[in-house]
Amino acid sequence: MKIIIVGAGYSGGLLAEQLGDLGHEIVVIDKDKKAVDNITNRLSVNGVWGSGASRNVLLQAGAEMADILITMTPNDETNLLVCQLAKNSGTRRVVACINRTELMDDADYIKEKFSIDHILCPQRILAEMVTRQIYFPTTNRVLTLYDQRVLLAELTIEKGSVFEGKKLTDLKPSLNVEFLVVAVSRNGKAVIPQGSFVLKEGDIICVVTHNKEMMELLSDMGLITKPVKSVMIVGGGETGLIVSQHLSKLKLDIKIIENDRERCEELYEHLPKVDIVYGSGDDIKLLEEEKISKTDAFICLTNNDELNLLASLIAWSKGIKNIILKIRKASYEKVLRQVTINVSLSEDVLLAARIMDYVQSVKNLNRSEAGISRFFQFAGDLIMVSKLDITNSFGKVNIPLKSDKMKLKKNVLIAAIIRDGDMIIPKGSDVFKTGDSIIVFSEQTYSFTQASDILE
Repeated sequence: MKIIIVGAGYSGGLLAEQLGDLGHEIVVIDKDKKAVDNITNRLSVNGVWGSGASRNVLLQAGAEMADILITMTPNDETNLLVCQLAKNSGTRRVVACINRTELMDDADYIKEKFSIDHILCPQRILAEMVTRQIYFPTTNRVLTLYDQRVLLAELTIEKGSVFEGKKLTDLKPSLNVEFLVVAVSRNGKAVIPQGSFVLKEGDIICVVTHNKEMMELLSDMGLITKPVKSVMIVGGGETGLIVSQHLSKLKLDIKIIENDRERCEELYEHLPKVDIVYGSGDDIKLLEEEKISKTDAFICLTNNDELNLLASLIAWSKGIKNIILKIRKASYEKVLRQVTINVSLSEDVLLAARIMDYVQSVKNLNRSEAGISRFFQFAGDLIMVSKLDITNSFGKVNIPLKSDKMKLKKNVLIAAIIRDGDMIIPKGSDVFKTGDSIIVFSEQTYSFTQASDILE
């Protein structure tokens, strides 16, 4: 597909790289010529120097023939105008990234008024992830897949872990939970593992299990120490506000550290039951006065990577196990992993993943495909996750997965079977039945349109 990205900042560059790797034709627009040159010199994409709010610039980029246009500038009004102009110029679908969270309250009206097909808010996406993540300490991430019953956790194998040195086939007998390791990243390379794969210290793994069993799995692995009752948040910006509103509904004891006095006053008005403290998150004396060592979870959400990093290291030094921080620079993750602070979240990465999902859904719709695929960002790589239906045309029903008659393509793994409202973590003796839905992990080089595509 031909895709135009308006905004050549970090987010735009990341998205251009990921979409370009999948073979899409990418054109980047930005008013900053240097930013355009940097992306076009680094990636196999085209660039147009100018304002995306100019119809002439959009036409120069090929808006009249584009399948999708995505606006990612820091100015919301510009993003809305660009979408409207592009749609009027012939672009089939337009996506707007909105930075001001209050605009999302009128998302349906804005979509209709400006002819927008899809709206995303990075702050809200990050806040949703933080809110979900807080109950899973020491995990890198916990995500829902297509079905809310299916959870995926990204975990790091630490020295002494019950998984260290074990073959994948030997893991289940040692635990009382049904789960499946669907991907492993070692030395920066992600693979879809076979049962004979042996895990080592430092490996990052993706584990799929039922939502009701995730906490038990993490507990059996020694990754959960105590329930979360109190939370300290460094940074009272929009993301911090949304996270606090979500957590307040759960009746948690919440404290926000914010270094802007006027913002503190605003937070008092929005969060009357939250303790608002004026000060900096890297002030050790202040954090000690606010009893940092007694908090169950510590969250850093400022726009300053260095401040978030330092504050999280202070929390780690005080013995806090459940630490989540917002971070943009991927290089900092190596520092965090050395001190076992694994949960670092990036608005740019999360936003790119959501847009990739949308692009894939449009691709499937254009091809009238039965399968639904999305892309999961895992340890720097992309892994494709597909949901496929077992229909009458599938010729391998009621055949055990371990049978020679059920040969899957290389680097393809069945993560779950959804049957009659229940989720099944598949074993070799399990079979597919007509009416099942299956969740499949694979390398992004595949393109599945129906269940039979997973077979050799």
